[in-house]
Amino acid sequence: MTSEDPTGDERPAPSERRPRYLPPTTPQEPGGDPRPATPRRRPRYLPPTTPREPAGEPRPASSQEPVAGMPPASPDTSTTTAEPPRRLHRSAIAVEAVGSGIQLLIGVVLVAVLRGSAPGLTVLLALASIVVGVAIGYARWLKTTYWLDDSALHHRSGVFTPDDKIVPRARVQSVDTATGVVQRLFGVLELRVQVAGASDSDEIVLPAVTAQEAARLREALGQPAPAPPDEHVTLGMKRLLLAAATGPQISVALSAVAGLYALLNNAIDVERDGEGLLTRLDSAQEIALAVAVLLGAAYVLAFLAAIVVFSGFEVERDAGVLRIRRGLLAKRAISIPLERVDGVVIVEGLARGPLGLAALRIESAAHGGEQAAGRTLLPLVRRSEAEAVIARLVPSLTIAPGPLQEYVPIF
Repeated sequence: MTSEDPTGDERPAPSERRPRYLPPTTPQEPGGDPRPATPRRRPRYLPPTTPREPAGEPRPASSQEPVAGMPPASPDTSTTTAEPPRRLHRSAIAVEAVGSGIQLLIGVVLVAVLRGSAPGLTVLLALASIVVGVAIGYARWLKTTYWLDDSALHHRSGVFTPDDKIVPRARVQSVDTATGVVQRLFGVLELRVQVAGASDSDEIVLPAVTAQEAARLREALGQPAPAPPDEHVTLGMKRLLLAAATGPQISVALSAVAGLYALLNNAIDVERDGEGLLTRLDSAQEIALAVAVLLGAAYVLAFLAAIVVFSGFEVERDAGVLRIRRGLLAKRAISIPLERVDGVVIVEGLARGPLGLAALRIESAAHGGEQAAGRTLLPLVRRSEAEAVIARLVPSLTIAPGPLQEYVPIF
């Protein structure tokens, strides 16, 4: 059945039309044979065809020449370039060997002496400790590498279980240096890369690098080179002795005494020998004398430790950076950008408060996990001069001087 079109042509009836979803018939060639059906769609993930030249030949896909009517393609910057891994200076073997060997030597000799070992055996164990320390130092040097790329500093260490640390350049708070006795013998530095909000175990420590390498890393990590100082404050010998005499370092000495007690407890029977000692202290005066001798020894140790730590203390401010140098045996240099100093704490203490003295400590995200000595801006200052010193060294924290208000707890 057909229906007529107004023009006179006949159209197939609705029942005779093709199903809606069948593909259309292929066009006929002039000879009457049907043309082979070919897929009309390209696969979804094939790249588009390249534009053709006027002669009809396709342009190579790898060509970087600009196409007419289109902006030039920007260079590919997604890949990062990294320098080859570098090793530490060979003096790092000696640095690691001395650190490990001394710990082994002290422990072995102390245990051998307390247990009454023969002198020949003690000497043999001491020599073995030195050899083991050198082997440990060489293994650590061999397994420690570091390198820089466009975005971060990489550090790999560990003899049996490699530990990889990656510090983005944008998170570097400060780059500090230290020179111990062994480093000074070889003319190298210890470099510490401090990260905001990280603990000491998360920072990158390079035990032995040359001064040139330290300057290269400091510049690459965005730390400015030293400039002529705008402010310079030093700690004289008189104030050094007064800071050591009134400082809170006695707690450190007591901790050392407690550690020595724990070591002796593992080596000998302290409870049995301690009871024998107490039986020999008949009177309360002798017990008080023994306690006084122990506290006096702890105080002397704390006094000497403060002199060693804060000897040669000086602080400078230049080009928006605080630079602190201190130390007698191990000299340490700390650089902190002023914009990353969160605050300065005025600490008086039990001994310094009545004398009108105080110490200044820095609050910074990069040095928050360090001990008090590592956060010291000035070991000793008169309480009446504290605000003026802070204004000189950290101008952004300038406050109006005045008396402190008493803190009244709510509960």
